[in-house]
Amino acid sequence: MKKIFILISAVMLMMEGSAWAQTATMEKTSSEEQSFQRKWYYGYSFDIRLHNNSKDLDKQNGFSIAIDPDIGYQFSDKLQVGAKLSLNYMNLYNRISMDDKGEQFQNVRMQGPGFSIMPYARYRLFNLFEGVISVWLDTHLYAGGDFPFYKQAAIEGVPDAKLTDKQVSWGIQALPLIMLNLKRNKSFNIYFSIMSLGYSGTYILNRDGSKSVSNDLVLFSGKIGGLLDMQFTNGMYGLKFGMQTYF
Repeated sequence: MKKIFILISAVMLMMEGSAWAQTATMEKTSSEEQSFQRKWYYGYSFDIRLHNNSKDLDKQNGFSIAIDPDIGYQFSDKLQVGAKLSLNYMNLYNRISMDDKGEQFQNVRMQGPGFSIMPYARYRLFNLFEGVISVWLDTHLYAGGDFPFYKQAAIEGVPDAKLTDKQVSWGIQALPLIMLNLKRNKSFNIYFSIMSLGYSGTYILNRDGSKSVSNDLVLFSGKIGGLLDMQFTNGMYGLKFGMQTYF
């Protein structure tokens, strides 16, 4: 009887030890999983750009709106890597000269959507106020297109060589990024594109089939996310705001 009692006690201890080990393993796995998940994040940034530009005899003004959803992974406290999809819509008024002297011109409204794909990497430079504010260097590549359209009544008599049919833009850009850490898993981001440095290439196809390619050094501008070359201006924009959530 004593042997049976010892055997039953041993089995119960083994079962209890196994259950404790399984619980500890599950807690550890859950903890590791949560720690891993917190390194992933998603977010978006938003921008309204006001355009007031002059190029040769042609003039332009208007606005464009862009929203950039993104997802990324934080490899360490100082390194984040991710990708954005920039979606924009433009509403611009062009004053197009009809002759070389600029004595005749016509106002044309240009509208249309565009997009850019932007893989990026960020490096944290330093923290302020015990980590409440962090300053990062944001570097990204971008490539995308814009697809303008015109109201037919507004472009009667305008040469097709002065009307953009499609445009492709690409480049690289680096700019400061400030993160304000609102909660443990959220931050409010300010992108200082007005302090950017980079390179931009632009390919334009006009309605008459003519093409043009330009390559520009982008310095202290707001040109971010593959904007149209004609939208490249040191106007009343240069900041982009966004939110970021870790999960």
